[in-house]
Amino acid sequence: MIVAAPRWPSLILFAWMACPPLSVQSAEQAVMRFVENPRTSQYVVRLSDLVEVLSGSSPTIERLLEAPLGPSPREGTLQTWHHQDILQHLELRGIHPTNIRWTGVTQVNLQRLPNQDLHGAETIEPAFVQSRTIEQAEKLVAQAIQEYLDLKTGERTDWRISVQVPAKLADIIRIRRNIVGIGGGLSPWLGKQQFVLQIKDRDQTMSINVEASIDLPPMVVVAKRPLRRDEILTADSLEYAPLTQRDGEDHGQFFADVENLLGKQLKRSVSTGLPITSDYVGSPVVIQRNELIEVESVSGSVVVRTMARALGSGAVGELIDVELIPSRNKMLAAVTGPLKVRVAAVASRGNMVR
Repeated sequence: MIVAAPRWPSLILFAWMACPPLSVQSAEQAVMRFVENPRTSQYVVRLSDLVEVLSGSSPTIERLLEAPLGPSPREGTLQTWHHQDILQHLELRGIHPTNIRWTGVTQVNLQRLPNQDLHGAETIEPAFVQSRTIEQAEKLVAQAIQEYLDLKTGERTDWRISVQVPAKLADIIRIRRNIVGIGGGLSPWLGKQQFVLQIKDRDQTMSINVEASIDLPPMVVVAKRPLRRDEILTADSLEYAPLTQRDGEDHGQFFADVENLLGKQLKRSVSTGLPITSDYVGSPVVIQRNELIEVESVSGSVVVRTMARALGSGAVGELIDVELIPSRNKMLAAVTGPLKVRVAAVASRGNMVR
């Protein structure tokens, strides 16, 4: 059974309106949305039961999150709330709608659960928690562990952190302000680690154990200084640096050994500290367009050499078009070395001589 949200019972309305209006001190817009699968075990619905603030929070809004909105639904029924209901409540408290940006769905159904404290949260059926809620909770816990490790080590490291949170508590943990403390773990902070989270739900706090797998980022080859296009890579132009997560997780496109890049030629410029990927480099070009080159034609044990003009640039092993001198016949040839090519079995565009 679904019932509409109550329109301000007289007692709650009086208590709300009797307080002086609050105002948002910052000009920053607060971004809000409905929480996913809102639930309450209380008799009164509070703003925090329905709404979470994504950004632009202020002390005013934090206080309003604990403000009563109306009676909660009966157990076993759902109560429908629209985002306009929320904006109306906020406007009556002195927050103009222009200071709020709403995102996500525009209505939700609030469910009333049997009254229980946070320590009984394990009775909540995981079926109510969707995979997205669990992902959000795990992301927030990983961020909390990241900040904790930075504090403990005294330096910022792009740790690779993987956590699993109890599904029955994910709906609480996915709201950042509900994580009020963290401890545990052992130096050097790698491998399987046990952390303790302090979780707050309204006025109650509990501690839960969370296991995390922590690794350091892989080391890859980066530019030691600005590198220009066509530059030949040498050992003094390269160094190792940890791969940041924003650079990508496809480790196969990066180089873990400087030796594999020495003598390669850059196809594009690379800034200092930027990882060098496989599509940035190639074999060095040994023939430039319009250069005079030696053409070698082999037939059995007979080798004939003549001169030609390169119609394109190429590295060893690549095919380029050449123009013989003085006949000006065009042929396709394979680059064999600096200023040297060998006539290929077939010529450009399917013709041996053009």
